[in-house]
Amino acid sequence: MTAWLDSAENKLTTARNTLGPEEADQMYKELEVSLRQHQGHVKKINSASEEILRESIGVPSNPLSDRLELINHRWEVLCSEVFARQKRSKESSVEPQDFTNDMDELFSWIDETENMIGSSLRPDVHYLEALLEKLKDREDEVATRQASLSSINTRGAKLLQSPTLTEEDRANVRRDMDSLNEGWTKVTLTVPQKVVQVEEELRKVKTLNEGLDDLQNWVDSTKVVLATQASPVKSLTEVDGNDSVIIDRQVRNVIDR
Repeated sequence: MTAWLDSAENKLTTARNTLGPEEADQMYKELEVSLRQHQGHVKKINSASEEILRESIGVPSNPLSDRLELINHRWEVLCSEVFARQKRSKESSVEPQDFTNDMDELFSWIDETENMIGSSLRPDVHYLEALLEKLKDREDEVATRQASLSSINTRGAKLLQSPTLTEEDRANVRRDMDSLNEGWTKVTLTVPQKVVQVEEELRKVKTLNEGLDDLQNWVDSTKVVLATQASPVKSLTEVDGNDSVIIDRQVRNVIDR
């Protein structure tokens, strides 16, 4: 066990002070695997040593106890540094697949928003109201999506520093991130403008419809008057000195009003 501890401590020192990032990562992974493999062996040593020490109670000085204490101390130092380092590495690492999935989701949201922005305006109140509601929902989602974009940019910057990435992969990540940020800036600036445009169009269409309704009401009432005037009813003769005019009583009532 002492020989293994010597070897492991030498590897740890090399990984910490001599190797580059990629080689050091590999060395730490090997140490982590080796530590897990030796856990059972350390437990057996402690269990056997405790049994021997129990039988040696009363002995003034027992070198086994000192040696066991030293072994456990070295073991704990190794475990502490290796496992802590691996934990930090995992927490700071970026999973390319998760990064790609999050980026694709935001790209999809931007594409859908661009389609809404590009929607034509029609003189249809229900259509305009539905479009306006969708656009306002997008405005409400901006804050949440902004947080997602910030996370993607942060993780993308870390991913670009990964030694496992090829130059081609690195160029693709940069291109996708640039495209994502350009699309984001475009839609977040344009959505409020489209909302104003749709609101104005909706106001115009509603005003036009109200005018058409008023005109239709006037046409309907005029038709009633004309139809009534053409019907055979009793007439009233009025003489103005030279001419006589026959006026329908109901029409006369309309004129008087």
